[in-house]
Amino acid sequence: ESTSNYVILANVYFNVGEKKKSLYVAELLSRKSDIDDDLEGIAWGAYLKGNYYYTKTEYDSSYFYYSKAEKASVSLEYKFLLGLILNTKADILNLKKDFVKAEISAIKALRVGLAEKDDLLVYKCYISLGNSLVGLNDNSGAIAYFKLAATKVESIKNDQQYFAYKAQALNYIAVAYLEKKEYKNALKYAEEALSFKGLKEINIEIYCYLKNNVAYVKFRLNKLTSDKDFFEILKIGDTIRSIPIQIFTKMHLAEYHLKNKNFAKALQYGSEARTQAHKITFFDEELKLLLLLSEIDVKNGILYTKRYIELNDSLQNLERATRDKYTRIEFETDEITTAKNNAEEKNSFLENRIWMIGIFS
Repeated sequence: ESTSNYVILANVYFNVGEKKKSLYVAELLSRKSDIDDDLEGIAWGAYLKGNYYYTKTEYDSSYFYYSKAEKASVSLEYKFLLGLILNTKADILNLKKDFVKAEISAIKALRVGLAEKDDLLVYKCYISLGNSLVGLNDNSGAIAYFKLAATKVESIKNDQQYFAYKAQALNYIAVAYLEKKEYKNALKYAEEALSFKGLKEINIEIYCYLKNNVAYVKFRLNKLTSDKDFFEILKIGDTIRSIPIQIFTKMHLAEYHLKNKNFAKALQYGSEARTQAHKITFFDEELKLLLLLSEIDVKNGILYTKRYIELNDSLQNLERATRDKYTRIEFETDEITTAKNNAEEKNSFLENRIWMIGIFS
């Protein structure tokens, strides 16, 4: 039973939505590989378990298994698995707002991708690096990486997800220009992505984000005459049950109605978006919404400001604690590897002694 058979079976289960069966196969592979001292199997078993926990948004467990897989895959002859692991770790670190470590991990992954001539991995690394720089408030640097991703994607035109990857890169460019308040550039890249034939069918979420950004840019440029565009996106977000799309659209609707002095509607959309953001721990969006609500609902402005300060302080404390936790996870996987190596060295030493005794007896 080769490692590849376990990996293929685990991926088949994973891709058809049978995530627990995929985890079970990964566990079998890990146990077998630990007994056989098979580094390839150990790496793949841990990687597959990391994938399972990643999709469950259990990022601490996911990061632990990815770190374990990284240690095992370093010595493998082929490096593409190492590159995948490093870039996924970068994505987790970005989610946890440890942007400096995320950038370091993505650069390591990029080196692997370039050395292995793995164009899809290189594309994903450019996206990860762009997201790290957005988190570090370097939108110009982020745009440079997102543009590299948009160029690199031309190397994978045969991939079924080509248009989704291209649209994703262009959307990230548009969002970064939005942050810089360069609205005409933002509009240019968002509309280019929306020109792709069949994008709505290929990836409806990216389509919604792009439509949302186009409508918002037009609003900021005073070219939006009604809330119709936002409302159409909101209907799609409701249909596909995408809470993030609902949050961003309602936030934009709240801004639109605030500008048009319809305070009741602005308060309705802003409050709904804030409740949803808090429920799914989109705290950055909740902070923005609290500031927006303080403008809409002026009489309760002090309450929103107070909540903003409390939430911002607690998030900073949480981010510090998370950085410490992920450093500990790295340390723990290092310790496990070291202990295993020490045990192997001890066994080897004992075997050598027995061999020597046999020679001289």
